[in-house]
Amino acid sequence: MTDEENIKRSRDTVLAAKAEQQKWLPMWRQLNESFYPFLYANLMGSVSAYAADPDKLRNTKMLDGEPALALIVLAAGFMNGVTSPARKWINIKRPGTKPYEERDAGVSQAHSEIRTKILEVLAGTNYYDTRAEQVYDGCGIGTGVLLCYEDRDYVCKFTACPPGSYYLTTDESNQVIGFSREFRMTAVDLLREFGEKALPRDIVERAKKGGASGRTTYVISHLIEKNEQESGLLRTNHPFRELYWFSASISGAPPYLAKRPLYEWPVAVLRWSCPDNSTYGFPPTASVVGKAIQLQNLEYKSDQGLDKMISPPILADVSLRNRPKAFGANGVTYTSNLKANEGARPLLNLQMPFQEMEIKRQRIVQAIKDGLFNYLFDMISSLETVRSATEIDARREEKMIVLGPVLHRSYIEDIGVVVKRVYGIMSRKNLVPKLPEGEGAEIQFSNILSDVQKASDVATLERFTTFVGQVVPVWPDAQAKVNILDVIKQYAEGLGVRPTVLNEDQTVADVAEAGNEMAQLRETSEVAKNFGSAAGSLGQVDVGGGLNAVQSLLG
Repeated sequence: MTDEENIKRSRDTVLAAKAEQQKWLPMWRQLNESFYPFLYANLMGSVSAYAADPDKLRNTKMLDGEPALALIVLAAGFMNGVTSPARKWINIKRPGTKPYEERDAGVSQAHSEIRTKILEVLAGTNYYDTRAEQVYDGCGIGTGVLLCYEDRDYVCKFTACPPGSYYLTTDESNQVIGFSREFRMTAVDLLREFGEKALPRDIVERAKKGGASGRTTYVISHLIEKNEQESGLLRTNHPFRELYWFSASISGAPPYLAKRPLYEWPVAVLRWSCPDNSTYGFPPTASVVGKAIQLQNLEYKSDQGLDKMISPPILADVSLRNRPKAFGANGVTYTSNLKANEGARPLLNLQMPFQEMEIKRQRIVQAIKDGLFNYLFDMISSLETVRSATEIDARREEKMIVLGPVLHRSYIEDIGVVVKRVYGIMSRKNLVPKLPEGEGAEIQFSNILSDVQKASDVATLERFTTFVGQVVPVWPDAQAKVNILDVIKQYAEGLGVRPTVLNEDQTVADVAEAGNEMAQLRETSEVAKNFGSAAGSLGQVDVGGGLNAVQSLLG
């Protein structure tokens, strides 16, 4: 296929994905206006309608900020519960192995070092900043997207894509297999990113001239998809590719600005839930968007009522016309024919039920917080007494089970993609140790949900060992029934203790054997000591005939 045929196919692919995305825009706009203190420019208009004035991004429809605060609590709690910068939230191990039962010191050390290196690289990049934006959009809009690319200075870099600027494509199993977007780049950025050979002369001259001319913006289309060899775009064995081109027709521009191979899938997608195999996620905010709108209407109506109470409409006598001071503070109007029915008085006497309205408002706010799972994350402030960190974690972990399906999808489409992409980049840069030939690596996530699943086993072990401890004084034989080394091993695994903390079974057996030998030596030494003491006592016993007891025994 020629480049002209390929560019037509690429444009059609983007247009088809965009048509699917357009169906979601009305819902996204409503969610944006109901739960965000700002407005996404791509949701309010096309990418070409760029909002340069920050005041245009302010959400003037939000009179009560409680829905926005509830969304922030959900996003922050989800972020820290899954990929907290202060927590080692991934483990790397051999595929299909159990580190607590099949320890291999050399391989375990290599996998542990890979894990440490990946976490160090992520902490040194902009991952956690862009991850927070992605989670914020995933919780509020339903879908959040990150792009991961190789970087010369920081190993890798991440880009958060705002809602409305990208389009997803899924297959029959609802897995994301295509990503496209439209975004703006200045002439200077185009020259830096694609080079002089890929750009028309006019854009190159603008970029080199600099100033306002260099800041001229252009809309760029970007497509990431599987690398199909039949198209002839990239004659390589790379599994994926990305394509760039000008969205509008520009004289002198080539069909593609760039055609680049990709070793790994670079698009991390957080989709909240996907009912009916929907392409985009359905967020929890959709279940309480009616409450959010109701709250804003209540705030607006209550302000209207308060305004009428403070400044009610006035019924005035015709004699007060053209006398504005009569209605001002401390205003005085002199009249010669003052009567009871003349002058001015309020047209209506309005009494607002503020107490009932506040109760109604609190119920709406609580419904919004419950719909956004705020009760999972605000337990510390709601506790009546000071509790230990262990008890707080246990309560939070117990309630985090409701987010299980979202987390499992995130493992596959989101953070799993990030870990694989970062590991691939680091491997090509020789920043991680080489695994022995034939050995692989498997990702295991360690976060609040996995801790909940393991905590049930830990609680069972605790109850069992407590029971055994209670019956052993009555039936000592029960102690031999318990394999305490296996109990300790399962308990350590349930708590997430690193396998290297535990000694191997053979080492424990050797230490126990050495301890038994020492105990036998001490027992023998004690017997010898007692025998010597007894012999000394017998030597002092006179049995007659000038002999003591020892001499008598020896004959």
